[in-house]
Amino acid sequence: MSLHLPLARGRLLHMAALREAVDPVALMREGTGTLRGLDGRAAEEASRIRSAGVIAVTREGSVCLDPAPLGPAAAPHRAGPGSSPIDEGARLRRIEGEDAERLLDASALPLLIGANAKGELLVALVADAPDPRLGRWMHLRRCAHLLADDESALAVSATALAAWHADYRFCPACGTRTRPILGGWASECAACGRQEYPRQDPAIIVAVLDERDRLLLAHNTAWPHPLASLIAGFVEAGETPEAAARREVLEEVALVIDAPVYRAAQPWPFPRSQMMGYAARLSPHSPLEPAPDGAEIDWAGFFTRDEFAKALRGGDFVAPGPASIAHSMIVDWFGGPLPAPGP
Repeated sequence: MSLHLPLARGRLLHMAALREAVDPVALMREGTGTLRGLDGRAAEEASRIRSAGVIAVTREGSVCLDPAPLGPAAAPHRAGPGSSPIDEGARLRRIEGEDAERLLDASALPLLIGANAKGELLVALVADAPDPRLGRWMHLRRCAHLLADDESALAVSATALAAWHADYRFCPACGTRTRPILGGWASECAACGRQEYPRQDPAIIVAVLDERDRLLLAHNTAWPHPLASLIAGFVEAGETPEAAARREVLEEVALVIDAPVYRAAQPWPFPRSQMMGYAARLSPHSPLEPAPDGAEIDWAGFFTRDEFAKALRGGDFVAPGPASIAHSMIVDWFGGPLPAPGP
């Protein structure tokens, strides 16, 4: 079964030449008129643009959603406990006129994100906090799986850039405050001129199976109770992702795995991880049961599919949210949608 990855869907045309040639605020205020008179590669990219739009996100990863359903085929879902229904195939709200100006007046950071397949060139306004006057806001990790494909790609890029700019405000060489350039796709020191570009932190996540095809689940002490998920961790300096997968499993639960097999990857912009998913089997030389390290992992165990379903229905633990690659990998092992809590 192929993995369904909510944050690795859709198509976003990054329009690298327009980043250099177009001011996001001018595009927001003047629309496509600001693209006239360009030459070279920028003119070529501009010829593919049919309209301009503005979306709003926050530095912490919330996005402003369009309240209107996309059509009669859209199916309502709840993004989490206590949340209001959201339509599958939902869109990010397009911010216009006074609403956009109000965000700018409140020091929202304008970023030129790119264009979708319809030729809509998008600016994201990064607010410090959700503005309730604009309507419904929701954190991307709670709603990403319900967004239309291209809207998901747009939201991921916007929130990833927003998080990077929130963290990278001062020059690492001289400590002077930086300013965004290239439509927000780079930062430049106002004093020494050093330029920096957005980075992602590589991380692995591994679905470990034993000889009975049981899946290893664990609870990290940093997670809320009763979340259970797969073993994961960052790739260290000079380390391959495969070596990181072996190391994390050994360090956290004292198990030895055979060669990990790559499955898929998706960004996790909270704040800037690139999650690389692997599958692995226990080595014949491994202990048969996990021994949590007691520091990062406080409990871990192997589960059959029946045991897993019973634990979910009984509320013994909850699975990772549907926007995560962990959820997709668990669904792949389970063989279908995960059971909901309850009898």
